[in-house]
Parts: sequence; C-alpha cells; structure tokens
Amino acid sequence: INTRAFGESIADVIPHAVGFINGTQEMRIAACAKHFPGHGDTSVDSHIAMPVLDHNRERLTSVELVPFLAAVRAGVKSIMVAHLSVPSFDPSGVPASLSKPIISVLRERMAYKGVIVTDALDMHAITKTYSSGEAALRAISAGCDIALIPEDPFAALDALKEAERNGTLPSEQITASTERVRSLKEWCGLYERKANRHDPVSLEAHGMMALKAATNAVRIDGDESLLPLEQYNHVSCFALLQNDDIDPASSFFHYLAQVYEKNTDIAYMTSAITDDEIAEYKKGIEGTECCLFAVFARARSYSGSVQLDPRLLDAVTRIAYGKPSIAVFFGNPYLAETFPAAVNIKCYSDSAASRGAACLALSGKSLTL
Repeated sequence: INTRAFGESIADVIPHAVGFINGTQEMRIAACAKHFPGHGDTSVDSHIAMPVLDHNRERLTSVELVPFLAAVRAGVKSIMVAHLSVPSFDPSGVPASLSKPIISVLRERMAYKGVIVTDALDMHAITKTYSSGEAALRAISAGCDIALIPEDPFAALDALKEAERNGTLPSEQITASTERVRSLKEWCGLYERKANRHDPVSLEAHGMMALKAATNAVRIDGDESLLPLEQYNHVSCFALLQNDDIDPASSFFHYLAQVYEKNTDIAYMTSAITDDEIAEYKKGIEGTECCLFAVFARARSYSGSVQLDPRLLDAVTRIAYGKPSIAVFFGNPYLAETFPAAVNIKCYSDSAASRGAACLALSGKSLTL
C-alpha cells in the first residue's frame, strides 16, 4: 500500500483519516475509506494476485478494523472493500469484496449504513478466478452496493438482471442498494440544477494553494548542514527514473535552475545503466562539491514491487562515494531507509507543486504568498 496509507500506526492513521473525511465532505464530496477490512499488512499487490490477511480475529479487531470504525463514526459516505482473503472472518477463501460474512462485519457489527463499493473488479485478484458476471453477482449478493469496473460491464449487468428475474438476487436487496446510492447522489448535490455552488478558483490561486500544501508536506532527515545548495559552487544532479518518462525530472531541473544558478551538471539514470556509464559519471564529477539525487519512484499498480532497482542503488553508491550527497524523493519516502545519502528530502509526489517545494527546500528559501 505504501504511500496510499496515512501511516503504520492507529494513532497516526485515525486523525489523518478523520480529518480527510471531514474536510472532503464539508464540500459535499463523498469520501471513501479503503480497503476494508485492511490492506496495509499484506505483501501481494491485489492488482496481480489475491493477498491473504492471515491474522486472528483479536488482532483484526484491535488493529485493522479500528480506523474503519473511526471512519464510520466520522460519517464517511462510502467504504471500499478489498480483494483479499481473510480466513478468520471467512475460511472459504473468497475475497472480502465478494464475501457476505466479511461485509456483514461492516454492516452489522460496525453498524455502517452508507454505500459499500468493491475495489475494481478488473483486477487480477478477481479476474483470475471469476467471470465479470459472477464477480458482480457475488459482490452485490454479499452486500455491496456498487460493483466497480467489471472487466465486461455488459456481462455483469446481464448477470444481475437474470439473478433478479429468477429470484437469486432479491429485488428488495437491489432496491436497498439503489436507495443508498441515490441518497448519496442527492447528498452530493448531483440532482441540483445550479451550475456552480462555490466561487471558482483561479489557476494562479489553485497553483499557490497546491504549492503551499506541498511545501508544508516536505520532511527533511539527516545531516541538514549539507543544505542549502548555495554553499556549493558546483553541484552534480542525477535523476533516477523508474521508467522512461523524463518529463517530471526535466521540469524539476528547470525549477532548480531558478533557485541555484551556479555550476550544475545533470544526468538521467535508469536501471539499464552500465558499468561503463557509472565509471564515466564518476570521472565526470571529480570536481563537484555535492551530489544531488532526485528519485522519481512511487508505488504503481501491477508493478509487483515498491522498491528501487538494486542496480540504481549500486550506481548511486559508486558515483557518490566520498562526496556529500543529498536525495530528494518524489514519491516513495520509504526508499530513504536504504538510500545511500547523507540527507533525505521527502516530497511524497512528483507533482509540479512537489517539484517546486523540493527546490525551495534545497535552496533554503521560504514560500512567500
């Protein structure tokens, strides 16, 4: 789950989750708590296969379910159920999103009255075992109100229609789900005819709001005496790329040039880097005073891993050996735990606002509004 969770402890997660719910729903936008009954302590990406949450009921009740109960009490308008097996609640191995015993925990034990939605039904945790029609029917029969993104929506719809026609799916259950969804749409104001309920926000104001949020989110760990960059006359900057998209890195280098105007080298690295290229970079930065590594890596669906390629870590270690080094993480902050840099700047995303916030942190300058 990585950066898709607010943290690893209940004490961290609950205030952030409740704050997000309250702030979002104040604007009549429905928040969604996910992934019930808890996806954090799993090691398999459910986009690829079905994880197993193999804890006993006591552990699940005292840890995994607690933030969801807080969300229910905060009035969250929707909850998403995960594609994972929870043997303690349903020994059949059926994924939670299709399991009546697990969804009953939410409806009956936690007294949740809002909309329940499945995780996307086109994920491999589902499609490897169930057809679109079967998955949608199982989900709705189990108590979900929305069968989200079936691989074949027409087959899913046909299966639901046939199940209602032959009595497999009680019409009163469909009516109850329909009413919950209709009520939520009404609460969101989707039936109102007013074109704009709120004053529009200009692009400039939106950009400054985003930059302020990104700047407040930055966290710096390690030897902060290496900052700001202004103390150096020559800095070598490397962008570590998770894929072939260099646009965010190029934009970051452009922003950096606005706050650091001294001698700068830049380079892009991927896991395809060769020993000869590493040696060439090492030789080319002999005169540099500091190495800056901008790490563009974040958790991605279907990737199967949230780790940085060991080849890139090896290249960084060899290139920066003996030099002061700074790392900026545009995405996955957990990479800082094993990254060979003396100071780490965590920005949590590679958005334009985060790139700007990183440059402010590197320059030691503050945001003036």
